[in-house]
Amino acid sequence: MHKKIKHIASCGIAAEYNPFHNGHLLHLERTRSKLPDAIIIAALSANFVQRGLPAFTDKWARAKMALNNGVDLVLELPTFFSCNSGMAFAQGAVDILNAAGVSRISFGAEDPAQLKSVSCILSQESPSFKQTLKQALSGGASYSKAVALALDAESAGAGVGKYASKPNNILALSYLAHINKKGYAISPLPIKRHGGGHNESASKIRELICGAENGNFSFDGAAEIELKNLLPENSVEVMDECFRDGRVIRGNSKLFEFTRLMLLSSDKASLRKISGMDEGIEGLFLKNIGKAGSFDDFIGRCVCARYTRGRLQRQVIKMLLGIDKWTDWALQRAGARYARVLGYNGAGKKYLRAISKTAPLEFVTRLAAVKEPLGKATAQIEFRASALWELICGSRVKINEADTKPIDHS
Repeated sequence: MHKKIKHIASCGIAAEYNPFHNGHLLHLERTRSKLPDAIIIAALSANFVQRGLPAFTDKWARAKMALNNGVDLVLELPTFFSCNSGMAFAQGAVDILNAAGVSRISFGAEDPAQLKSVSCILSQESPSFKQTLKQALSGGASYSKAVALALDAESAGAGVGKYASKPNNILALSYLAHINKKGYAISPLPIKRHGGGHNESASKIRELICGAENGNFSFDGAAEIELKNLLPENSVEVMDECFRDGRVIRGNSKLFEFTRLMLLSSDKASLRKISGMDEGIEGLFLKNIGKAGSFDDFIGRCVCARYTRGRLQRQVIKMLLGIDKWTDWALQRAGARYARVLGYNGAGKKYLRAISKTAPLEFVTRLAAVKEPLGKATAQIEFRASALWELICGSRVKINEADTKPIDHS
């Protein structure tokens, strides 16, 4: 059993920081105001994010932004979890944060009051809930829609399905459901959100940068001034460095090239070996890849009532990473098997030394150090994911996953 460190409060945050903007800073400040003496630990998405796309900047740059803005310890949420369904994302993040000894988990939510009751339904997964979910999926509903229908059925029409379907609540519910299911001693610290906030800011930032003329960008001019208003000053500095090194992914043209090459050299039988590539997705992909002129066009042609854009984009990444059905099943069943350190400040380093002695998961600084079989499988996916990100990025400045050490922000 995990032993919490006495007299040291700690709070976890599951984050993408894609990139770290003022909305994230506000969330950190509000968390810190409620827990002024706590160690803040982030489980940070690796190089591919939950909506099924390569992260805008690599995990090291995003970890640096987090440390610059008050996070004490940054742990990696491996690609297997970070580029997966909301439940799998939450499972990996909560497992890692629990291993780090957090007693609280902070997240944004539109209406924190309903979180507890809805998360209990999700974590218990009663036979009636499972049956309604199965029927909805069989009827062609997307997974998120099927969950909403099952929740409404369990709550006798109290409207919790609509509540759960709101983007800002889905992950929060998933965190609490996994905490309940595993019996972790972690209490929620919901921070009320107002409007779209995080997602709108991140999308606007990417829009401003990706829309720069001729592929050139510098932090000058009208668009860049607007961008500076969305980012903390130290995030601007990190982003500027990323641009100088060409380590920013500003479009999906290369991702489309790799996807098209993979699909045009595959048949349905070979595609069905990939996890999640069933129930017609393989046929959708093969049917539409020759017609599409871009990645967004390809995904748009495949979107239907059953498959959302995010689901299809995540499926493409699984395909490119070669994640087979058995590996996917085994890793989801096992959860996170190690905690990899991306960076820390002085307080985070001290805390890490103490927590690693009694942690239920092994803490590592290099993926090659992972020895546990399922952990090793997760690490191998991470090596492939980092290599794929580098290919999509195409920067002259490369980061070797095997050699990179944690960022010391002491």
